[in-house]
Amino acid sequence: MNRTKIYDTSVLWASSNPVLANGVVGIESDTQKFKLGDGIHNWNDLLYFSLNSSSHSSQVQSDWNATSGVAEILNKPYLPIFNPFAQAGFNISVGQPVYLDNSGYAQPAINTSLFSSKVIGLAISDANIGFPCYYTNISLSLSDWTNVIGTTNLSINQKYYLDSTVGQLTTNPTITIGQVVILVGEAISTTELQINIGLQILL
Repeated sequence: MNRTKIYDTSVLWASSNPVLANGVVGIESDTQKFKLGDGIHNWNDLLYFSLNSSSHSSQVQSDWNATSGVAEILNKPYLPIFNPFAQAGFNISVGQPVYLDNSGYAQPAINTSLFSSKVIGLAISDANIGFPCYYTNISLSLSDWTNVIGTTNLSINQKYYLDSTVGQLTTNPTITIGQVVILVGEAISTTELQINIGLQILL
């Protein structure tokens, strides 16, 4: 995999707030954090990754290896991308779609408003209120998806949308006025969901 890399300081990235082309890696030269462009979202709306993994626990590394494996990025094959996290503002179960509330706390997402449906990823483990909620916006593998979709297995090639039940996904997006349709991802196997968060559509 060969990706274009762009370097700048964190201040200049934030002030210019560009839209990075899909696959372009923007690196903060002063923090060693980076973001991966999708061709849609501005810099300030993309999630951070870090080249410095020393702050991540061995449990997170274990979770990553068990759920998402490794990724090729920055022309370095098999460099693990550690999942971002936020403090849980509510009890969150593994696999649930999450969003950040006004205080920056992770909450289970629901499609009843533009705010609560702004999905940032899926929880990679259970998180009790007040504890870190680690999430991924790449892919997630679970042996049992019942708590998220109501059945054990995903349907291969099926698209999954945010549901009107808190922290749930559905294959049948809402058609209710005032609710939001947002694609969360597509099943690439019966156990793995490739996360591909779409644009919010308010009905």
